[in-house]
Amino acid sequence: MDLRAITQGPTLKIIFFAHLVPFVWGTQSYWLPTSYTSYNIFFLLCVLWCIHSRESEEAVFMATMTNLLAILLDAITIGVYYGTSGSTGFSIFMVIVNLLLRPITSLILLRFYNERAGRYSNYGIPGFAPGSGRGSYEDLDTSHRQTVPPSAVDTTSPIHEDTNIPPYNQ
Repeated sequence: MDLRAITQGPTLKIIFFAHLVPFVWGTQSYWLPTSYTSYNIFFLLCVLWCIHSRESEEAVFMATMTNLLAILLDAITIGVYYGTSGSTGFSIFMVIVNLLLRPITSLILLRFYNERAGRYSNYGIPGFAPGSGRGSYEDLDTSHRQTVPPSAVDTTSPIHEDTNIPPYNQ
């Protein structure tokens, strides 16, 4: 039994419901554009994909990138559509709560991405993955001779007299 799957399952479900509730309550009034609904549904589907595919790093990557993009899109949506007709205080509050949850969710999803064999140090986030990333420079022009430790196992090829296979000589 994989211990990572046990710890990731409930956390991803909490992420799903933590974004589902403010999203549903935020869209109760008519001031939000359909694009807000579209990218939030896409993000929630990516989180469901993460829950379903427990070993897939692509699912976590898509959810993370969608969530990071949604931070920008949420800020633009609030800035453009705040105060238009039909906007209520509770709806705006829930959209802001959803926006405030997104950076925390992004950090958690980045941790899951690293656990699922992805390396987010490749994306330019320094100090997030200690020990991961590129190692020290190794000069390929110098020749390094590998040594093989002695073994007690006989690795010579037996001589086959009755077949037409020639013996292997080193």
